[in-house]
Amino acid sequence: MPLTSGVPAPLAHLVARLCDPSWLGFPGATDIDFRPILPVLAIPAIQLGDPRRAGADTRNVDDLERQVLDRMLRIFKAPPGWWGYVGSGSTASIRHAVTTAVRQFGEVPVLYSSSGAHTCVAKIATELRLPHTVVRASRDGSIDPAGLRALADPDRPAVLVATAGTTTTEAVDDLTACRAALRSAGVTRLWVHTDAALAGVPLALSPAPPPAVRLDIPGRPDSLSLSGHKFLGALTPCSVLLMRPGSAASQVLPYTGDADVTLEGCRSGHAVIQLWWVLHTRSDRALAARAEACRDLAAMTTERLRRAGIRAWRHPHAMTVVIPRPPERVRARWRLPHGDPSRIIVMPGRDPAAIMACIDELVAARRADTGPHQLTAANAVRAG
Repeated sequence: MPLTSGVPAPLAHLVARLCDPSWLGFPGATDIDFRPILPVLAIPAIQLGDPRRAGADTRNVDDLERQVLDRMLRIFKAPPGWWGYVGSGSTASIRHAVTTAVRQFGEVPVLYSSSGAHTCVAKIATELRLPHTVVRASRDGSIDPAGLRALADPDRPAVLVATAGTTTTEAVDDLTACRAALRSAGVTRLWVHTDAALAGVPLALSPAPPPAVRLDIPGRPDSLSLSGHKFLGALTPCSVLLMRPGSAASQVLPYTGDADVTLEGCRSGHAVIQLWWVLHTRSDRALAARAEACRDLAAMTTERLRRAGIRAWRHPHAMTVVIPRPPERVRARWRLPHGDPSRIIVMPGRDPAAIMACIDELVAARRADTGPHQLTAANAVRAG
């Protein structure tokens, strides 16, 4: 836990809350040690313009941003010419991709997403005044290609926001099937963006990456975004946006010499520094192993809950364990999401003991509701 000596009381109290290990229902890795770079984070650092060209402001960290982008482009196997930048968050990155598609179509497209997509997609459609067609999700949480085909408008260009790791179940939309469905419906103009906020890097580094996160195949997405503060564990909310060649629109800012290619304009240089540090200290192999360790613990969590009679499940690739709505006392204690289903997310840095304690409380609550014959999680494992 960070030292609080000399810190004003309101902030000292905040430290204890921010370091609370009991928030198991929301994504955010906590295993990265940023203490070696704290002196740098105390210095102003900003990003303005296109990281591919040096800016006039010496507070820019263009060189580090280029290294972050080069690493991400390699992880997702992007062909030459792809570009991108470190943004302020997934919502801003998705908005930029959709805005780019609208500009390139030259007319108003229909925005398609599944009922399992992030809520920001509907917000972006409203802000940009785009017709938004929500396609039902299949039982596993991914978009239903047959439903997409049935709802597609062949007379309008389409923007599809596919999801690689939905918020609730970490489902991955089948991009090949979605493209085929839209093509079958007569849609000829299409831009596909992959929202890979949490699962993008783990999926891209897995033995068999799905098409939604592959930039090296003919049916690749036109753009892809991921969160920097979820699996990668940056301290500052941020994102990485990757886009295909020819998609950058910019004007040169005369007072800085920068090319303005972003929607945000001025961005956080500290976010760039943090992402650079994560990637500097973790090889691709280490990132993949980190994800696999989370999957293993998620699989064990699922099995313990199921042996205790709780209907838990997960996708084989997922760090997310889907559970029925927990009792309010358990939900509040472990910061699990409202709604049914709820979830436990096994992120890098999660304390296995905290997860096991949460399991025991879920099992104890079920036993209290259904009778004394229910087993505790620990006994369930021994009995199995």
